[in-house]
Amino acid sequence: MVQRLSITTWLVMLVSGNGAAPGAQETKPAQGSSVQRFGMVGLARGQTARLNVVNAQLVRPPDGRGDAGCPVELSFIDSVGRTVASGGGTLRAGEAILIDLPFAERGRGLETRLQIRGVVRSTLGPCADLIATVEIFDTPSGRRTIVLNLPPEPACSDAQEPNDTFEKAYPISPGTIVGSRVCVKDEDFFAITVASEGGAFSAQIDFANAEGDLDLVLYSPTGQQLAKSDGTSNTEVVSYSALDAGVYRLRVFGYFGAAAGYALTLTQ
Repeated sequence: MVQRLSITTWLVMLVSGNGAAPGAQETKPAQGSSVQRFGMVGLARGQTARLNVVNAQLVRPPDGRGDAGCPVELSFIDSVGRTVASGGGTLRAGEAILIDLPFAERGRGLETRLQIRGVVRSTLGPCADLIATVEIFDTPSGRRTIVLNLPPEPACSDAQEPNDTFEKAYPISPGTIVGSRVCVKDEDFFAITVASEGGAFSAQIDFANAEGDLDLVLYSPTGQQLAKSDGTSNTEVVSYSALDAGVYRLRVFGYFGAAAGYALTLTQ
């Protein structure tokens, strides 16, 4: 059974440990660009497994493009990889969704325990501030016995780090930088030095939009936004003819928390 909740209701349920009615659909979730898997956990007779996902982002995405929501797919799989429960939906900021798997839905014959794993897929790439938990609770009483969190995200770095702020922008010269990467809750800044007034330059990032939608913004030496490229293709480009000499900054970031590798080319 799939339930859509407000973040307030979800937090109350998580704290109180109240149970929910059983139900599950045995459907295979569609592939997404981001997949997060919990460790295996045992489900015994008289217990229910619950997979919770909440979009804890409480503000609109950057640059005023509105809250498009984060499409997610939830599922439980058994020890041989078969889907035993699934559901999903689009979570806007502050919304939550859950699926329940009572043992009775899968318990057959002499089975007294099942090994299951929670899986969360995000069909728009990793969504910022997405929180997921798996709970095992006693079905009649609702008393929780196990709560699992997702394992920590793998370290994300490249040769230009740390360049996550305007002040720490990585200096670049004409040419191409390969192997850069934007990760969840991460963005990259690059510094372009213009020696004289009227100096023209162009910056381009190339990436796979199917992996993650990246955007590109150019700032003046004082931090004023001068140009932006935020399409939906595999390339973003900004061009500018500088009115003043100085150090200009490029910002590369993922739309709504997306992550992807990219190559940056500067023509000057």
